[in-house]
Amino acid sequence: MRTLTALGIAILASANAVAADRPAANPDKAAIQALEDTYNEGFNSKDVDKVMSVYAPGKELFVFDVVPPREYKGWEAYKKDFEGLFSTFPAPMKNTLSD
Repeated sequence: MRTLTALGIAILASANAVAADRPAANPDKAAIQALEDTYNEGFNSKDVDKVMSVYAPGKELFVFDVVPPREYKGWEAYKKDFEGLFSTFPAPMKNTLSD
């Protein structure tokens, strides 16, 4: 019985050591994933307000994009860009983010 108890304690200690080596759930990663999910949901449903909810509001936002004018200064300017994009393409759109 003592051997079994000692073995059980050794297994538990080993399992705890392995668990301690695993990184804890990263709240920053979860927050970033939530922003990505919100962006994709907004984009795929063409919900400009939902897309823009992931960006910092106000005049401090500065974005470089692939379409002219390429530089968007402020939240309102970038919101207009999304409004134009969604109105230009009336068919459903699908966006995904990956590594």
